[in-house]
Amino acid sequence: MPLVKKSARGQGSVEKPGFWARINWIAVAVGLVGLVITVGSYAVVRRSAIASDRLHFERMTDNLGASFDTRLLYATQVLRTGAVAASNTDSINRKLWEDYLVASGLSAENGVSGLGYIHRVERSNVDKFESQVRRRGLPDYQAERAGDHDPLYLVACIEPYEVNAGALGIDIANGTTRRSAADIAMWTNSISMSRKINLIVGDNEIPGFLIFCPAYRTGFPLSTKAEREVALKGWVYAAVRVDSLVSPVENEFDQEVAFDVYEGTSSETGRWLWSSSRNEQDEEVAAQSKEIFKYTIHLDVFGQPWTLDARSRISLRRDPAYIYASATLVAGALVSMGLVLLTLRLTRSHSQALAQFEQASADLEVATAESLRLAFVADQIHNAVIITDADDRIKWCNEGFTRLCGWTKEEVIGRSPPTFLHGPEPRSCSLISSRNESGDDMNHGQKGESVFLVSGRDTAKLL
Repeated sequence: MPLVKKSARGQGSVEKPGFWARINWIAVAVGLVGLVITVGSYAVVRRSAIASDRLHFERMTDNLGASFDTRLLYATQVLRTGAVAASNTDSINRKLWEDYLVASGLSAENGVSGLGYIHRVERSNVDKFESQVRRRGLPDYQAERAGDHDPLYLVACIEPYEVNAGALGIDIANGTTRRSAADIAMWTNSISMSRKINLIVGDNEIPGFLIFCPAYRTGFPLSTKAEREVALKGWVYAAVRVDSLVSPVENEFDQEVAFDVYEGTSSETGRWLWSSSRNEQDEEVAAQSKEIFKYTIHLDVFGQPWTLDARSRISLRRDPAYIYASATLVAGALVSMGLVLLTLRLTRSHSQALAQFEQASADLEVATAESLRLAFVADQIHNAVIITDADDRIKWCNEGFTRLCGWTKEEVIGRSPPTFLHGPEPRSCSLISSRNESGDDMNHGQKGESVFLVSGRDTAKLL
């Protein structure tokens, strides 16, 4: 039975590790952390880009709504100036009104298709009023007399004449939409706008609305509603086409914002006024993407509620922000991949170093066991065995050496055999050297007995 068991390492077949054991979990963890950081960074940058686009869109939509008021502001200033002129003029003729329109600079660019004056006439005075207008440069003027209401609100003049001649003589009190807007302006002494109507432009009827500004007789009190109704002389009004008002606004914002305009407090219950142009790309993106923003604003246009439903076009996206997000994703993926490869290399090097260490430990264990076994055998034999180093100094000796020569291990370790073993007479002795046998010398034991020794360096010597 062996005294020392030999290590089993390095012997026989080694069990192959399973699939899960072969996975480099450190690299997997590094990759997952890098992936989470990359995706998180991409999401943050992209969300920031979307939020920036949304804010930009909402600001543009607010500017879009404000642009309606801006475009109508100049028209209302012209109306107020005209109302002052009408209040201080006994009679308004075509020439006077034409000169005023030219001086005002009001044109279709402001959405205004015509600037006119409406005179309030008692039904009993309609014939007289009609004759007066004809004498003032409109020989074909004919007042509308339908209905039985009194008084009548008759259009006395309007410019440009060529495209608005069909509106002359119309009684805007013959109906609810136009009359209610005119009465509100009269009662409140402010600008008022009608709801959507069809304007007579040339031979066509165009969707639009009327804006009224009251003109009062000078010197009359205007403190109460009743006093204003008594003092009213007529109205200066502007006929505003929906298309002429909205088209320039659309052209200004159309590249990034599309919109629908409704008359009323919501798109569901209001009357449609206008829709900006659409294109297939926007419609496709709107149907499939959440990145099409929508925004609703409510406008008060001279007392009339309007609803503006806006939506972003695909061109609103500011590409650099999304490029940054994509670049973050790509860069993060590359960095994560690099970290994974570096981790694999480091862990592989660590595994290889650990395997080499384990192999060296196993070899050392085997060598140690072998040495212990040889030392045990050498100690048990009767022959003398010594081991010397390169300087011929004893490193180890067995019990046979101590018994035959008489020196203990403590006495000979570190000494050179020739210094204490040489003597004058040889003694019959068998010495076998494991290698490098160099000659015969006569040696003596501690008690002076002769020992025949064959010496050699760096070798074990067997006596």
